[in-house]
Amino acid sequence: MKRGRPKGTESNNLEKKFQTLYNKKISAESAAEVLNTNRKTAYKHYKKFSEAFQMITMKNLFTDGIDRIKQQLASYDYLLLELHDSLDITNDQIDKKRKDGIPQNLLNQKISLIREIKNIIKEKTLVELDIPVNESVDDVVEEVILKHAKI
Repeated sequence: MKRGRPKGTESNNLEKKFQTLYNKKISAESAAEVLNTNRKTAYKHYKKFSEAFQMITMKNLFTDGIDRIKQQLASYDYLLLELHDSLDITNDQIDKKRKDGIPQNLLNQKISLIREIKNIIKEKTLVELDIPVNESVDDVVEEVILKHAKI
C-alpha cells in the first residue's frame, strides 16, 4: 500500500476508479484492496458518491412530484371545461323549455353539474395550496446539489 496523498491527475484517476467500483456496487473495503489504498480513502470517496446520489434522487423526486401536481391540475381544468360545456347545453335546454315549463330532470341535471363543478374547484384548490408558495425551492435544491458536487 502506498503512503501519502496522491498528486494531481493521479488523484483524479483514483477517484474515477473508485467511482467505477462504486457504480458496480463493490464495497469500499474491496475497492480499497483492489486499488491498493487505505480503507479510509475508500470510505471518503464512497461517502461523497453516496451523498451526490442521494441529492440527485431527492431532486428527481421533487421534480416528479411537481410534474404530477401539474398533470393533476391540468386534469381538473379539463374536467371543469367539460362540466361547463355540459352546463351550457343544459342551460340552453332550460331556456328553450321555459315557455312550456321546465322539466324537473333538467333542473336536477343543472344542480348536479353545479355541485360537481364546485367539488372539482374545491379539489383543485386543495392541490394548488399544497404547492410551495415560494418558487425558489428549485433554486435551494440546485444550491444544495452544487454544494455537494464541490465536496
